[in-house]
Amino acid sequence: MKVFCEVMLNQIFPALRANLAREMIKKFKMSQKEVAKYLGVSQPAISYYKNNLRGKSMLFIKKEKAISIGKKFLEKAVKENTNIYFNICNICKEVRKEAFGKKMPKEFLCLLEINK
Repeated sequence: MKVFCEVMLNQIFPALRANLAREMIKKFKMSQKEVAKYLGVSQPAISYYKNNLRGKSMLFIKKEKAISIGKKFLEKAVKENTNIYFNICNICKEVRKEAFGKKMPKEFLCLLEINK
């Protein structure tokens, strides 16, 4: 059994951050440093995202839907002057719901749902 948090943090979240970073730079004319603050990564990581050197693959969910989910939580981070990682569990929950519906496949485990 695999903990879904690992999949989220290693395979889904980097692609989500990359897409959000490119949009923030292009659409909102933010600097790489500003984007890094809200996405909770370093400025060099943003440079990699901007140049399509990282965060290319998106698993389980369509890119457009993931970006829509990410934008919602990014707006919250900007309003609260924090970074998107404060909502990682909520983002993960919405990604899982979109990808799998109400029932997550048996090969995955959610740490938040162990005691339920």
